[in-house]
Amino acid sequence: MNRIIRFAIILFFSGIIGGFFSIGNSVFVILRYVTPMLIIALFSLSKMKTTISKSESQFIFFFGITFFVYPIIMILLNIYDKGQENIIINSLYYILTMVSCFFIANFYKSISRKEFFKDFGLVGFLFLAIGTLIFRDISLNIPTLINNMLSNVRTDRSYLGFTNPNQVAILAALVIMTIFLSGLNKTSKIFILIFSSIVLVNTGSRSPLVSFLLAALIIFFIQVLRKKVSTFNGILLKMLVIDILVCGFVYIIYNLIGTTVNFYYALDTFSTNRISRQVATISWLFGTSNLVFGLGMFNTSFFYSQPDFLFLHTDSYYTYIITTMGLIGLLLTLILIALAIRKAFAVESRTLLYIILFCVIYSFFEATLFFPTSILTVLLLVSCFLIDERKDSEYLIEK
Repeated sequence: MNRIIRFAIILFFSGIIGGFFSIGNSVFVILRYVTPMLIIALFSLSKMKTTISKSESQFIFFFGITFFVYPIIMILLNIYDKGQENIIINSLYYILTMVSCFFIANFYKSISRKEFFKDFGLVGFLFLAIGTLIFRDISLNIPTLINNMLSNVRTDRSYLGFTNPNQVAILAALVIMTIFLSGLNKTSKIFILIFSSIVLVNTGSRSPLVSFLLAALIIFFIQVLRKKVSTFNGILLKMLVIDILVCGFVYIIYNLIGTTVNFYYALDTFSTNRISRQVATISWLFGTSNLVFGLGMFNTSFFYSQPDFLFLHTDSYYTYIITTMGLIGLLLTLILIALAIRKAFAVESRTLLYIILFCVIYSFFEATLFFPTSILTVLLLVSCFLIDERKDSEYLIEK
């Protein structure tokens, strides 16, 4: 039974990734929807032990409130009066994905945490390898590619058979992360990490690189602060001092360069106009009655297919949540993030904290965090349920 369950889980990973792959797309989309039900059914038939902690119960409760109870209430009150069938189906799929991720985590608890990261990473690597072999869309001129990324000249980006180079980028980034955490032998790890890094650079996507760096810096500062002070107020004071120093540094640089430089414009240009598009969308919501509750918790394909929504830009997940579920939806999402981070601190897992921070930061640049069709969401949910034991090598707080 264990082998059958593991095979079903691998098919689930394949369906989530392959749903955006040009070859066999329809088959993978079917797998994406069928395998969660198969995993739940197989797990129910098996005699495998299911454990759920208090923190997991809280997370599941708020996840259900956010992505099922809240949108259904909005439909009953007729606040969401458009695409109600899509919202209901989307809500059910959220719950189905979350429950299947919970069972996947419990399965790997009975085997090994590293086996999850290995299976997850190898499935992702397989898609990258197949895409590379078939489409041959990879350049080894790494210095030029890096220079193009920094100078915002990204005319030749690798798709590898996927519908968007950013999908390739996030897959490559997650392969790097999970293979690094897996129990693969050193030679295999090095080969896959180098290959995935080359693919990542070829996509021209900067969001994963920024997310990798910022997540590492945040953990570094947390460790430094915890070494210096032991109380929460002490950490708060240290953070305040750092904020003041950073603001002072930015102010000095701004005055040295001159006030004629438009930093907002420069930053917006570097982000490929992401900032101005999000500002325009939020500004429009402020002028309507949709800011508090949103337009409706539609799935992404339905949202982008509506003529009334075509002028709205939701490259950031947080803008997407405000647009579809309003400020209440954003608040509920922030509660979920806070619960996940609190668990990482409770179990003192540097691994879990890094995964959460990477996902949260990356979602500022792409509309993905809690999506049932997102491979990033699957990694985040399974990791939150999987990592529940304190490991000496994973201590976040040095005492």
